[in-house]
Amino acid sequence: MKQALLISFMLALLPATSAIAEKVRLAVTSSFHNSGLSDHIIPHIETDLEIDIQLIVVGTGQALKLGENGDVDAILVHSKPDEEEFVKIREEKDSRLGAPKLIVPSIQVNMRAGEMPPPERNGVSYLKVPVKFKEKE
Repeated sequence: MKQALLISFMLALLPATSAIAEKVRLAVTSSFHNSGLSDHIIPHIETDLEIDIQLIVVGTGQALKLGENGDVDAILVHSKPDEEEFVKIREEKDSRLGAPKLIVPSIQVNMRAGEMPPPERNGVSYLKVPVKFKEKE
């Protein structure tokens, strides 16, 4: 049950964190897949979120490697030490990255459920980026 809730929550966040995806690549362990849980919950998630989930069934180590390399959108594993190591590696890697170039405009569009802002008097819609300048001393 915990896995079902976790995977539902994890996949529910994907459209909000990226441009609304039509296909999500999800690496899962063979034991999760063989449990029958994926056959039960994945169709419901696909219907609710209007996405296609491509399951990649592999062992824990391979699922973590796919996630580390960015070859999948999400992973579902059940090895606490491996999960903790993966999170540590991702946090270290992510801490060296700058903010995505289009994060502010994409948040603006996502907040409007994919709609552009209303047009200005000239008929053009603009995404406005707040800028704070340092005053010269």
